[in-house]
Amino acid sequence: MKKKLLLLLPLLILATFILLRVAGTKEQQPTQQQIDLTSIEDRSLIDATLSGKQFRFEIVNSYASQLLGLSNREEIGSDGMLFVFHRPDKHQIWMKDMTFNLDLIWLRGNMVVDLILDVPKPKPDQELDTLPIYQPIEKVDMLLEVKAGFVNEHHIEVGDELIVINN
Repeated sequence: MKKKLLLLLPLLILATFILLRVAGTKEQQPTQQQIDLTSIEDRSLIDATLSGKQFRFEIVNSYASQLLGLSNREEIGSDGMLFVFHRPDKHQIWMKDMTFNLDLIWLRGNMVVDLILDVPKPKPDQELDTLPIYQPIEKVDMLLEVKAGFVNEHHIEVGDELIVINN
């Protein structure tokens, strides 16, 4: 009996080693969450899910595009604009030259961490120094700007996850 166990022991060790290697390989494969959104071409459209629904968002990940944002547009042109920042911070925005109201969805690591609803466009002839500044309650690495009412319409909540779909 001892001889049989001694013969089986190396096989059990080898089988365990193989199973651990296979499990480790699966963990190392990139997931949808590991897509580097800073490397996607600026102003590209991506597909993503949020709160279980699929949307198309315009990516802005260059400083120049982020500075311009949705200013001077009559409409968003997609479901929203996703600002991808190169480092987490309490990034600030204002509504300079905006022609419609927005909902702001602040994200960190693909997770919704803050919401600011129905941010108003500037009043006609409003002075720049009177425009409010908006920022999240904590450091974020992304901001999703969507048309006002989007958050309530699609039941977006803090804790929801943004999942980018490989195109």
